[in-house]
Amino acid sequence: MGAEAIELARLFQQPEEAIDLGRAALLVARSEYRTLDVDAEAARLEELATQAAPGVPGRLDPLQRLEALRFFLAEVCGFQGNQQDYYDPRNSFLNDVLDRRLGIPITLAVVYLEVGRRVGLPLYGVGLPGHFLVKYQEGGSAIYLDPFYGGRRLGTGDCRGIVERLSEGRMEFREGFLAAVDKRYIVLRMVQNLLGIYRMRQEREKQLRLAEMALALGPGGAAPRN
Repeated sequence: MGAEAIELARLFQQPEEAIDLGRAALLVARSEYRTLDVDAEAARLEELATQAAPGVPGRLDPLQRLEALRFFLAEVCGFQGNQQDYYDPRNSFLNDVLDRRLGIPITLAVVYLEVGRRVGLPLYGVGLPGHFLVKYQEGGSAIYLDPFYGGRRLGTGDCRGIVERLSEGRMEFREGFLAAVDKRYIVLRMVQNLLGIYRMRQEREKQLRLAEMALALGPGGAAPRN
């Protein structure tokens, strides 16, 4: 088993709250960029949080803080979905997303989750079939952000519409789709996205490296292309 897969397996032996999602995502990227400095790349997330923090002060109410974070990442930094070349593998590597400010829903969500965590906003990933969102929950009400489209705010009805549109009406929406997912699920879904791309491209060596990572993360499934 490769070094990245072994390190991922060790990382996910920790309790959920202790797992560094950003580091895990960067280990996935190192399957492609063999000399990637994971610590240096993780420091870029810290720097983003340092830059965001003055605009997301604790004295604001939670919804104002959420909008301030969205504004910083989407409008100031320019993080957005790559609608022109969705299946470019670089959209799935966190270091490339930090460089290019382009990604697919799940890698952009990792940026929101990791920067949000560092500025004290409790955010969670939501793995809709075919799309990935960020969730903020206070009490019984939840707000969803779509990082692929500039962090636009969504309600439950909007999420239902996404599922219906992507499934072309063949999938019935369930409230369970909006449940927060754990970090293992997020990383496994990232790995499976890449596996799907490399199968299409018939890049066998890269498939094998990613398959090792999927095995290291243990059992469980996730829909590709997110």
